[in-house]
Amino acid sequence: MHERWNHCINKAHVQPWDYHTLLPLLDETVLDSKPKDEAATYDDFTYEGHHDVLSSALCAGDTFAVNPDASTNVEDVDFYLVKCVAEKEKVEKGYLDEWGNAIDRGSYVVQGLYYKQLDAYTFKLANKQPIIHVLLHLVRCIKMPMEHIPRRRKVYTTNLEIYEAIYNSMPFSF
Repeated sequence: MHERWNHCINKAHVQPWDYHTLLPLLDETVLDSKPKDEAATYDDFTYEGHHDVLSSALCAGDTFAVNPDASTNVEDVDFYLVKCVAEKEKVEKGYLDEWGNAIDRGSYVVQGLYYKQLDAYTFKLANKQPIIHVLLHLVRCIKMPMEHIPRRRKVYTTNLEIYEAIYNSMPFSF
């Protein structure tokens, strides 16, 4: 079509273009808990779904979950939580990040800092460690709420419901 989108050669056989803005599905329980005059924000829910949708909605400062690689999961955790520090970008030149992850030219990545899991629902942001570069297809769940624990530096907590939502967004592995 040579970027002439209004000149479809098949217009005799197909309907005209119809533009739609796609929005994520909202969790009805979150909407029901909000006062009717207060709009729900994206920070109120967990997104699960295809990595392209997730990566497009991921912003710096958001927390996202990554499936652990069985060969490197020395902590034996169900998933890794990462705080996004740089949004989705296409890699122009292949490289190894400081964790030894190979990132190939043309890949899409997001950068972040790991949370170390302290117990079942408690995580500490490990910002002294190097930034990890995560391939977008590994992002499984984003924007889950984490509450800061008072008087504990960089320590955050979730609850059973959030933990299970994250866990259920991970692909099944043997």
